[in-house]
Amino acid sequence: MTTWVKICSIDIASPPSVKHPDDKKKIYYSLTSNGKKVAKVHDQMHETIKTKLVDKLTAKYSIDDLKIVANFLDDLYQLEQKF
Repeated sequence: MTTWVKICSIDIASPPSVKHPDDKKKIYYSLTSNGKKVAKVHDQMHETIKTKLVDKLTAKYSIDDLKIVANFLDDLYQLEQKF
C-alpha cells in the first residue's frame, strides 16, 4: 500500500536561507515543524523500503551463500582501499 502525502500546501521551510560559506551555489533552509515531520516520514519510508528489499533479496540465499558474498565484497573493499 502506498501512502501519498500532499506537501504542496504545507510550509516545510521557513523563508530565511543561509548560503554556504565555501560554495555560494548552495542554499540552506531551516525546516519548520511541519517540514521536520515530512522529512521524518520520508526517512522512515526509505528505511522501510530498504528493509523489505534486503529481506526479499536475502530470503532466496542460504547463510553460506551470503557469507561467500560478504567475504567477496569485503575482499573487494580491501583491494579498493589500496588504490
